[in-house]
Amino acid sequence: MQTQTNNPNNISPFSLWEEAVTDHLAAHFECTYSDAAGLVEAQDFLMRQSWGLGLTAEQTAAKIIAL
Repeated sequence: MQTQTNNPNNISPFSLWEEAVTDHLAAHFECTYSDAAGLVEAQDFLMRQSWGLGLTAEQTAAKIIAL
């Protein structure tokens, strides 16, 4: 069995991507990570759609910012 050095806690790719979206939003809005996470949670459909389309975290954050 191979271990992934870039993901030692075996976190799902979606979770890592979602975290990156949240980081982008927190930086853009200059708000806490918790507040940015609330924005992500409120946009569940957009998040899942963006993931399915293969958008980057930055592209997805831009879509949320544009709302």
